[in-house]
Amino acid sequence: MSESKTHKVTLYNDDVLSFEYVIACLTQICDHTPIQAEQCALIAHNNGKVDIASGSFDRMYEILETLSHVNVEASIEQYESNLYR
Repeated sequence: MSESKTHKVTLYNDDVLSFEYVIACLTQICDHTPIQAEQCALIAHNNGKVDIASGSFDRMYEILETLSHVNVEASIEQYESNLYR
């Protein structure tokens, strides 16, 4: 059975970190492809934030803590699906 999506991690734009650094962090920490990581970095830059991962609270907290250690601004929130369960 697949992991239950109960929480999500949101990446926030900042004017300090380079695109290359954020992209490298997303590929290593969130297992994004380079293209996916680049798209997330651009969306965060243009919109101020973007959801980068969703899953169980434990997994999302692990991602958040790791991003925090590398100075990437992010938060964890409860996941809300647009689909009925």
